[in-house]
Amino acid sequence: MQLRAEDHAASTRLCEALGHAMSVTAQTVPIQWLQAITLLSIEDGLTMAEIARTIGASPSTMSRQLLDMGLSKRDGSPGHGLVYSVRHPWVPCAKSYHLTLKGQTLVRDMAARLGCEPAPCD
Repeated sequence: MQLRAEDHAASTRLCEALGHAMSVTAQTVPIQWLQAITLLSIEDGLTMAEIARTIGASPSTMSRQLLDMGLSKRDGSPGHGLVYSVRHPWVPCAKSYHLTLKGQTLVRDMAARLGCEPAPCD
């Protein structure tokens, strides 16, 4: 089966966007990373549990992945710098997650490669 021209073009743009994400992180990117940064670009300040629940990941998996996406990985080595966390203002034992400038840029670049009009910077 051959794709329609518009489906082929959309698939090509998706491959370019995913390839860009891989080049920024210098590794294969788990789909949950892309889901998490996209979700945080829509709703800033979510907790790990909220992100995990929304994208259908287990809390333990999401916790590990957010650490790797953050400023330092779980083993203490430098992380990918896509997200950062702060203590949640209403839940003392939780953290809220936010995109770094690098994470925001990645989302905007991927959106542009998909042909989406990026939102203006705040």
